[in-house]
Amino acid sequence: MFGPNSISEFSYDMRYSHRTNKFKNLYKNCKELILKKFDLSEYDLIFAPGSGTTGMEIVISSLKDKIQVTGNEGKFKTRWFEYAKNNDKYNKNSNLNLFCQLETSTGEVHYEEAGIVDAISSFPYYKIPKDTKCFVTCSNKQLGAFPGLALIFVRKDSWNIFEKKDYFCTKDIMLYKKYSEENQTPTTCPVQIFSQLKKVLKSFNVKSHRKKINKNCDMVSSTVKINNDMPCPVINFSKKEIPKKIAFKYELYNHNNEKKIYQIFSYSNKTKKYKQLLKDIKNAKRY
Repeated sequence: MFGPNSISEFSYDMRYSHRTNKFKNLYKNCKELILKKFDLSEYDLIFAPGSGTTGMEIVISSLKDKIQVTGNEGKFKTRWFEYAKNNDKYNKNSNLNLFCQLETSTGEVHYEEAGIVDAISSFPYYKIPKDTKCFVTCSNKQLGAFPGLALIFVRKDSWNIFEKKDYFCTKDIMLYKKYSEENQTPTTCPVQIFSQLKKVLKSFNVKSHRKKINKNCDMVSSTVKINNDMPCPVINFSKKEIPKKIAFKYELYNHNNEKKIYQIFSYSNKTKKYKQLLKDIKNAKRY
């Protein structure tokens, strides 16, 4: 209920495919809306079917030179380090760095200028660092649309950090760039995600979004002991803080595994739902 994907409803009747002119217009509209909404005119935006992780793998796989992986220790720093190393894209002495802006496994934020940024869980609550060459986010999480679409932003003057593969490959960012210029994707994409993304973004307000996160964080941190700095899009706290029955009732992130922390994503539901959760926690602590 308070997981990384925003709670939403959307009805869609598919009447056209991703190879029609109607979809090309939809792709173009989504691209222009996002760049304008978040003041990202210095970037090119390409869409890739898949998750934010898919987008990061496309970026790393397409690099011309090797990178170093910096930032806070955690699950996602380790993921990108291992992926880069196993794809012969890692060099600890490289001048090009890649980092996770919000390491959700710890709730820590990292900031460096320039470089490549995993902004999958951080955008748009945190501003993209100055002179970032490339960053990745996704349609779900903070943007509030359905899962299944990676958003890859490349500074218009930074395409030279990538190289084109000499064969068809879904991890080739230059292939996506080529198709994006025609408002297309190289492989089959979920048309309905674009349609819902456009609808969600039309009413998206960054200021209100940040205010909601801050408010929900204040409420949660006043009731349970938080592990990470606050406010933050993801709240981490020990499983010892609340009864297991409440975690299962609200299906808190990690409630059904052996990890030692619960996670609450402070943007994914209506504020009244957070209030109800915290009310139940307070009542349980009384007995």
